[in-house]
Amino acid sequence: LFVRDKNRLNSSATPAVDLLGTVGFYSRTNRSNRGKLQHQIPKKTGLKPRKKGSKSRKAKKCDFVSEMYNRELLLLLLTAQARLQRLKHAIEDQRRVRRRRLRRKWMKPIFINRAEHLKDDIMAEVEKTKVLLRMSEEDFQWLLTSITPKIQKEDTTMRQAISPLLRISIALRFLATGDMYSSLQYTFLVSTHTIARVVPEVCDAIVETLKDYVKMPSTTPEWLQIADEFEQEWNFPHAIGAIDGKQVILRPQRKKPTYSIVLLAIVDANYNFIYANVECQETDGDLLASTALERRRAHWELSIPLPRILRVPYSVEVPYMFLGDESVALSELCLIPYSKVPLRQRHERTFNYRHSRARRVVENAFGVLSVVFRCLRTALELQPVIAKKVVLCCVHLHNFLRKSNSAEFYTPNGTFDREENEDQFIPGIWRNDLPAESMLNLEGFARNSPRNMDTIRDLLARELFFNSPLE
Repeated sequence: LFVRDKNRLNSSATPAVDLLGTVGFYSRTNRSNRGKLQHQIPKKTGLKPRKKGSKSRKAKKCDFVSEMYNRELLLLLLTAQARLQRLKHAIEDQRRVRRRRLRRKWMKPIFINRAEHLKDDIMAEVEKTKVLLRMSEEDFQWLLTSITPKIQKEDTTMRQAISPLLRISIALRFLATGDMYSSLQYTFLVSTHTIARVVPEVCDAIVETLKDYVKMPSTTPEWLQIADEFEQEWNFPHAIGAIDGKQVILRPQRKKPTYSIVLLAIVDANYNFIYANVECQETDGDLLASTALERRRAHWELSIPLPRILRVPYSVEVPYMFLGDESVALSELCLIPYSKVPLRQRHERTFNYRHSRARRVVENAFGVLSVVFRCLRTALELQPVIAKKVVLCCVHLHNFLRKSNSAEFYTPNGTFDREENEDQFIPGIWRNDLPAESMLNLEGFARNSPRNMDTIRDLLARELFFNSPLE
């Protein structure tokens, strides 16, 4: 508008308007003097000079036109400002209405009537979850009753809370199948955001309820009982557990490389976990040194039995140790087999065979754990904190199902590896599944071992070869 009015007014005189409102008029009497003010034009010779303070008729006319132009311009500016203000208020009203429309409903229409119209379908999914986890009805009801006070929410005037039955079913289905949250929302008619909150809450409640099922022995007689079971079942003395670690792969939501967390566990002679710890990505040799288990051993808080002399006629005392593989350092806490170079001595080959057979319990425990809880077989799209809760929940449920009425369903005959006549190896049922993308073995690295531990390992090897029958 300003440019148009300025061009229109140039027919008589050219105004120069700045943002401060000052107006000046240029004379059009001569092209060479265009752009100069009237008092700056040189006086022509032969003309009578004008008196100071007096204006010509043309200058007065220009002043009048300038005043009218300023009033018109001011009116246009005020009108434009008013229009902009009204437009701003209209945009804010539209945003307010749009925001009000988005918050009009609490949940999607498909999830509103799930308790009334699809009750039978949801209960069928609950029954299917029990079958997938190999859990009996009695154990499921006991677990539901035990964790209900920890996961139950109050109903409000706006909507009803999700029942504890549906909450535990969602979490157990995720543990049993490893399905994505976007897939589970159409199975149980619950939004993905709600499922993302339900799964960690239920896992925490299960771990808190079943904490006595995964418990490290706290007294010397309890450790000696585990050692006796290893010697009776697997014919290996001074073994108080089999230790191993697995990598649980995590896949970030954004396009970034995968990473992993490490599950370090100790298993007794009956395929039950007595210790489980989840740490960052490291080998189990380094991870063991940084765990609370190593710190407690250093401060003599584990109550592990003192070293004792074997039956062979030697005076060297042999400590009670965990059985590990090549990825664990040989120490007073862990006993590993001889290296895989060609072994010349028969007692070394016998020791490696007995060691591998006794340590097979931890391999079978991890295998059954990944077969039943299939969320561990694929890369978890979870944060490390939530993934740790999921892994520990699976470990506690494993011991719970092994020690409850569901044991015959959870681990039927033929589940674990066994040997028959003439050392015939028969693999367990869990080995029939395809290799998993997660629960990978840890890589070992070369390290030096103490000399006294090499001597103790030789004593054990001779004990197994000379004084124990090869069973």
